[in-house]
Amino acid sequence: MIKKVKKIAILHTEFFYSGGAEKLIFNQVDYLQKKGYQIDVFCGYLNKKTSFPDLIDSYNITQLLPLWMNKILPQKLIIILTLPLFIIWLKKVKDYDIYLGENQFGPWYAFLASYFNKKRFSTYQPYPSSFTRPRKIDKVSFLLRPFSLIDKYIISKASVCFANGEYAKEVLESTYKRDFIICPAGAEWQLFNKKIFNNRLKVKYILVTNRNMPKKRLDWLNKIIPNGVKTIIVGDGTKKGLVSEEKLQTLYQNALVYVYPAPEEDFGMGIVEAMSFGVPVIAWNYAGPSKIVVTGKSGYLAKPYILNDFRKLVSKLIENPQLNYKMSKYAYEESKKYTWEKHTDILEKFLLHK
Repeated sequence: MIKKVKKIAILHTEFFYSGGAEKLIFNQVDYLQKKGYQIDVFCGYLNKKTSFPDLIDSYNITQLLPLWMNKILPQKLIIILTLPLFIIWLKKVKDYDIYLGENQFGPWYAFLASYFNKKRFSTYQPYPSSFTRPRKIDKVSFLLRPFSLIDKYIISKASVCFANGEYAKEVLESTYKRDFIICPAGAEWQLFNKKIFNNRLKVKYILVTNRNMPKKRLDWLNKIIPNGVKTIIVGDGTKKGLVSEEKLQTLYQNALVYVYPAPEEDFGMGIVEAMSFGVPVIAWNYAGPSKIVVTGKSGYLAKPYILNDFRKLVSKLIENPQLNYKMSKYAYEESKKYTWEKHTDILEKFLLHK
């Protein structure tokens, strides 16, 4: 028999960044609550000043270990100590029907809660843990490599495993040797029409929404964007920094092209968000973006990692309004594949109903 209401605990590694993983969890909470479920979020580390400060107080997020520890211990140490000190926080997550572990140590926390509280746990991952399958861009200490055996064991014990997109599914299944269900992140479908597009031709700028960290390769921008083209870059560590969600939506709506320079991205939520505004995307023909962007229709996929090829594709979309408009319309329609309603329906079907 299917229960109409269940209490769900989402366990995430940390709320420190203002990134796609955190935004995804916010939307999971919003849409599952609309369906009548009680959702609470727990994490190994919490910093409300750096993780979506304009949004985070709208959600019930609790750090598993006491917050006073943040004043005396390093962030990464607290995240790791959350594992052996599980006895401190087990009672916090006792009264839930299901545990959903997300990203890196999230599945580990969910496994511990499941094992000791005798409840089911599932996982949601964009990519294997960095110590299990490090990418070229990941800097992982060799001391963490033995953790991969534990990680694989934990994932093998999950009731259901979800992957954030087609590329994630391929990599996760080859790593953990088990089935994963595709459950891609979504976006709110926005307004797009010819009037909006004509306004873009007046303001004429390229939009980039990435954190300024080595793996995002923002240093490539001056080589892949033609000289004289206005570029707006927002995100943690960028010159403009974080912007409010309202401001971000305005930037998306008026952008002529969305550029995604990250070379090894597992999904690319910014790509889906841009498409939902009818903005064509240019990214690399590799990893997650290659499964989202329909090259020649909703944007272009450049040859990895030929910077001049990327630059030529940007010029092509900037200099040809008719082509840009055609791709904008296609991107807008294509974005309907990625909605939070569909995301939540998949979670509900496989996670919440036996």
